[in-house]
Amino acid sequence: MPPMTARIQNLRDELVRNMPIQKAADRTKLAGEYITTVLIQYLTYKARMVRARPRTVVIWPEVAASPHYAVHKADVERLKAEFEAGIDMNAALSSLVRRNVYAGDLPTKTADMTNEDWVKKAWRGKDKVRVLYDVHHLHLGARQPDGSVARSGPLLFVGIAPDQAFFLALGDHASFDDGTISKMMWDALEAKAAAAGGGANLPPGGGVTLGGTKTSDTFEAIRIAKRLEEIDRQLDEQSAVGVSIHLDYDDIVLKDTAGTEIQRHPGRM
Repeated sequence: MPPMTARIQNLRDELVRNMPIQKAADRTKLAGEYITTVLIQYLTYKARMVRARPRTVVIWPEVAASPHYAVHKADVERLKAEFEAGIDMNAALSSLVRRNVYAGDLPTKTADMTNEDWVKKAWRGKDKVRVLYDVHHLHLGARQPDGSVARSGPLLFVGIAPDQAFFLALGDHASFDDGTISKMMWDALEAKAAAAGGGANLPPGGGVTLGGTKTSDTFEAIRIAKRLEEIDRQLDEQSAVGVSIHLDYDDIVLKDTAGTEIQRHPGRM
């Protein structure tokens, strides 16, 4: 790997500094990693969030078929209207996305640790459903005066695309592990494969690395790292000494010494 320039190091440090990480040791470890490794964790973090923009909403039949639907129909309609209006939906996500999104390496399995306990520790700092199936879960509670959303038992499982939100199912916290989401996503994938004439398919969500991150996030981090190196080199060739590089989700943003944005390279989120 080529050595990181000062501009790229500053970007790495900024990303690590701004990520919500509970343990100082975990933050210190990530701060010592190469830019691509940091980008993988940063993209995993940002992909857990929902970038505010108006989206068309598609509601799957499983939502209305849920036993929770009769009680929460108005909440589903409210969330639909908020997505269509481009309202920031991140308050409805798990509060963990604002508290801890990186927990270091996979834990060592000790003799007195059950497999279930090890799996729970391994997923610490990650959104299991988002990583495995590319699905977000939103709480249905009403918005509070401080902008937060009241926690509720039932959850709305949503697939997020740049211009669309897919309301997939109305479930609860048991849906994470009882097969509800995995079966629904596999059935959709098999239907898509059958419509296309069969053939091999990636798992729902696109596959997972041994580190518990999405394979697609890894590939995207590599792509962005190459683009950052290219932009950094161009800035040096232009003698743009005071220009710094930043990320807004996956947009690459250039700023002058006063912190004013002077150029933006849009990403895919």
